[in-house]
Amino acid sequence: MQNPYQFIDFKLLDNSKILKIFEWRNNPEIRKWMDNKELIPFEDHLAFFKKLHTSSDRFFLVKRFGNEVGVYSLKKF
Repeated sequence: MQNPYQFIDFKLLDNSKILKIFEWRNNPEIRKWMDNKELIPFEDHLAFFKKLHTSSDRFFLVKRFGNEVGVYSLKKF
C-alpha cells in the first residue's frame, strides 16, 4: 500500500500556498489551537516564511491523498 501522506517543506512553497497558510493561521477554528492566538498581520506571516531559510525549525504542508490537510512542525527547543 502506498503512503497516502506527502510532506512539503515550507521553504519550497509558492505564493499561492503561502497565502493559503496565512488564511489557515488566521482562521478562528485553527487559531484557537495555535501558540499565538492573535490575528497575524500579513507582513509578519511573510517574515516568518523568510526566517525559515535561516532557522533550524522545519515546517511542512501536509497532504493526504493529494488534499492539503494541515501543517507539521519540527522545532528546536
